[in-house]
Amino acid sequence: MSLKGSLATMPPGDLFEWLARRRVCGTVSLERGEVTRAFDVADGHLRAARSNVPTEGLGNLLLGRALVGEEELKAALRRQAEGDGTLAAAIIATGAPVEPALRLLHEELIRESLAEAISWSEGGFDFAPGPVEVELEVAVAIEDALPFALAEAPRRREIRRVLPSDGAHLWVADRGLVPGDRPDLEEVVARVGSGRSVDQIACEAPSRFEALDRIAVLLEAGALRLERRTRRREQPDSQLDPEALGQAAHGRAVGGDRAGR
Repeated sequence: MSLKGSLATMPPGDLFEWLARRRVCGTVSLERGEVTRAFDVADGHLRAARSNVPTEGLGNLLLGRALVGEEELKAALRRQAEGDGTLAAAIIATGAPVEPALRLLHEELIRESLAEAISWSEGGFDFAPGPVEVELEVAVAIEDALPFALAEAPRRREIRRVLPSDGAHLWVADRGLVPGDRPDLEEVVARVGSGRSVDQIACEAPSRFEALDRIAVLLEAGALRLERRTRRREQPDSQLDPEALGQAAHGRAVGGDRAGR
């Protein structure tokens, strides 16, 4: 049976619990604002996950984990554009020896997308029953993944309050504000200082959620700030001449950054 409704009346946790309990087959789509997420469901398992968020693509994750090079990824994207298959199938067809890793990454993407969806408190959903075609044999049991997603949901909502987009860039505002009891945060600060974006830091980390959580802690502490310029400078503040530094400070003040006052 098909099912359609509002996440305000049927929260995502209840929706996925229903899908697991009924052991249905089909595709469930969730929409909140401009973001959509879709999951292929079969017999109480999630077989695939998709979203329209560019930074959540498989290609980004493959590059971040250094499982493929840029040229290999470009070749796979060309192959995918010429056919009807998935990026995973196109990468395997290029001959890159990454199929076992692809399975693990697909499972990781499914769990991450589920956890993000579970944190939603508004939006709508639509379940369409039907057969599920899977190119990679990946199956994440909903009853196993759901408790972890529900436990992370409150913190994920807090993270999104201070970090609306994974595509954002950051700048180091004050290293002295890094919490002294969190030595694990110093590596994040170093990566921000090297020019990496939020998505790059998250893709390179063993756990995307933990990476985003650490970035959010640093934003909440004031050690990091969101980059408000549409174009990033090639030089950090410490290397700017006085006139350029004054312009940068003025821009931050206009943008609302306390450090730019």
